[in-house]
Amino acid sequence: MNTPMEFERRSIARTTISKDALLFFDAKRGVLTCRVQDVTNTGAGIELGSLNLLPLDFELSFDKFHTIRECRVVWRQGDFVGVAFQN
Repeated sequence: MNTPMEFERRSIARTTISKDALLFFDAKRGVLTCRVQDVTNTGAGIELGSLNLLPLDFELSFDKFHTIRECRVVWRQGDFVGVAFQN
């Protein structure tokens, strides 16, 4: 029996990078680490690890906050989230 194929819904192919990054959303929690698994100019797939609370909007940096990407959560599956860059 054939199983249906999953179709790629993204209009832009993502590049696999598997790189540590920093995220910030709340002064009380401070700066947290995550692992970016794939990225495009418009978004990324992020593995959160033990972080179980993430607001819809947060900041992400690949270079210790020399540059900041404002992000919005688009989907979440367990500890993996897809985000769209807002800037």
